[in-house]
Amino acid sequence: MSIALKYWNGRGLMEVPRKLLAIAGKFPGDYEDGRYSAPPENLTANLGRMPVISVGDESIGQSAAINFYLATELGLMGSSTIEAAQILSISEHLKEMMTAYHTFVTYGKGNPEENLEKWFSSGATDRTGPADGAARSTRYLMWWMGRKKKSIEFNGNFFKVLEWSWFDGSPRKLLAIAGKFPGDYEDGRYSSPPENLTANLGRMPLLSVGDQSVGQSAAINFYLATELGLMGSSTIEAAQILSISEHLKEMMTAFRTLVPYGQEPTEEALEKWFSSGATDRTGPADGAARSTRYLMWWMGRIEETLGSSGFAVGTKLSLADVLIYETFSEVLKDEEAGSLPQYRRESFCSKAKTDALLAKYPKLQASSAAVAANANLQKWLSIRGPQMF
Repeated sequence: MSIALKYWNGRGLMEVPRKLLAIAGKFPGDYEDGRYSAPPENLTANLGRMPVISVGDESIGQSAAINFYLATELGLMGSSTIEAAQILSISEHLKEMMTAYHTFVTYGKGNPEENLEKWFSSGATDRTGPADGAARSTRYLMWWMGRKKKSIEFNGNFFKVLEWSWFDGSPRKLLAIAGKFPGDYEDGRYSSPPENLTANLGRMPLLSVGDQSVGQSAAINFYLATELGLMGSSTIEAAQILSISEHLKEMMTAFRTLVPYGQEPTEEALEKWFSSGATDRTGPADGAARSTRYLMWWMGRIEETLGSSGFAVGTKLSLADVLIYETFSEVLKDEEAGSLPQYRRESFCSKAKTDALLAKYPKLQASSAAVAANANLQKWLSIRGPQMF
């Protein structure tokens, strides 16, 4: 395979890919190790940013997707779909841990010794059983290192979807699109955390398959999509689907900086999110406008990464389409929403504003519409019942 790496002249987010290639006996010369002092062209796959890898005439952005592609092609992604999902789960745990670290040890800046002491020597210590939600803000290094991944729960040949309370979400939609509904799998819905959540560090969501378990939404989605034929037609398409998943997660993180989860949004915050901010849609991303990347920036940039066949990736429905639908088109009907306020029933707290903007991005709109038109998805929406969040 002809591979070209595009990244800054340093380690950073491209060092794991270089290590994967090295472990497989491949070194610069076997692949193109592009190291740049300024962003090159053709970074569309990562929304105008690095890292990007090119494989022939295809490209992949986002570190998780790049790592997945190389590890799969180089024989470093486990021996089965369940092992690949567990590897992705561990990757997600480590990303969460690094996010926690950088909340008080700021990247690229000197930090007081007491911050390092706190990270290494204090914080939550609940190592087994359901995670202590009250100690969430003090999950420092000992907590993350202590919560080890194990294989748990024997449950025949069923999928077992464990999620907090009555939330729907992508896993159930993936199963529905494949013609599987509760009864074909065990749909565990809880009002408090059950036992045996080790695979997600004592938290939900969690998926059990036979005597194996997978934690972390990205890994659960990957496992189900792969097994159900919704993960593309090749490794490169699977990686591109994961890349879109990562773009959408980044976008939701940006939204939550303006509208914290569970808080009613102000009109000012919604106006900023829907109607202002960076507008550079093509070429290298404008780093100076990073702090104002609001919805038009994300939708414009993601639109440029999608295919032209009416689906996000390739020529058939995939996890990427389901995630786009979930992000832009999911709405709770009155009979499903109960006492939830209107802003918690709609995408980005406003269906009207979201629909109006989605109409300006035809590829995103087509992707979402392809999911909405699926007969099995419509059946699921008609029977899923009340949703608590």
